[in-house]
Amino acid sequence: MIRNDLPQTAATDASLASATGTEPQLRRRFVLEALESLSGRATVDELVDALLTRGDDAVDDDAETIRIRLHHVDLPKLADAGLIAYHVDRNRVWLLD
Repeated sequence: MIRNDLPQTAATDASLASATGTEPQLRRRFVLEALESLSGRATVDELVDALLTRGDDAVDDDAETIRIRLHHVDLPKLADAGLIAYHVDRNRVWLLD
């Protein structure tokens, strides 16, 4: 079950919006939802699998393209926004409170 109860504060919305554009913002929202469904922590590979199973146009890419985009763009932007922690060497991602 995917919980859709991420705290919706002005700071969260502003942080997410600053990491954005329409499609990228939607993809990053999917990453946050996937992390919620995975108890707040996941490997990058688990996130890739979760995004692939969505079957949504915002993530309509192959696994390697998604992995590269997560590593180089989406996860660093979410980390800079203070929404996640991303341990690059271990390929692990955690939701932050």
